[in-house]
Amino acid sequence: MGKVFNKSGWRFYQNAELIFENARVPHANLLGEVDGGLKARGGKFAKFAELEYAANAVGVCDAAIEMATLSARTRWPGATDISGNQVIQLKLSEMHMLTEALRSFVMRVAAESDDPTAPFSTHSHFLMNFATDVIQRVCYSIWISTAAAATQR
Repeated sequence: MGKVFNKSGWRFYQNAELIFENARVPHANLLGEVDGGLKARGGKFAKFAELEYAANAVGVCDAAIEMATLSARTRWPGATDISGNQVIQLKLSEMHMLTEALRSFVMRVAAESDDPTAPFSTHSHFLMNFATDVIQRVCYSIWISTAAAATQR
């Protein structure tokens, strides 16, 4: 592995140079043209970039829900189980709702991408906007849930 690039946003998504020395790839396994790796992300493969990022956002949201649920089930010293708190319940249900809506949209765009006869759809462009909004709202909800839990102590 070569240089690791520091980038803003999506830091969990590794971005580094991969260096292969004396590597051979069978012709049947090539994607695009030889020495055209960067071009494989554009052209007819461009629609998968937005789908990939949105699918990653679903994974981040799932992890956020898991963390928030674990936090809500924790009993704080001298306090009751905060999962009984209506504010926490509403935040957790909102996180679930948004994540499932995003998962549905990702599956729809994936199905549209699989059909070569389907007309061009703008859904993949909408998907990135929606994924960005959902991941921000879900992760913000964790902060709200944690702050509410702290006041219960």
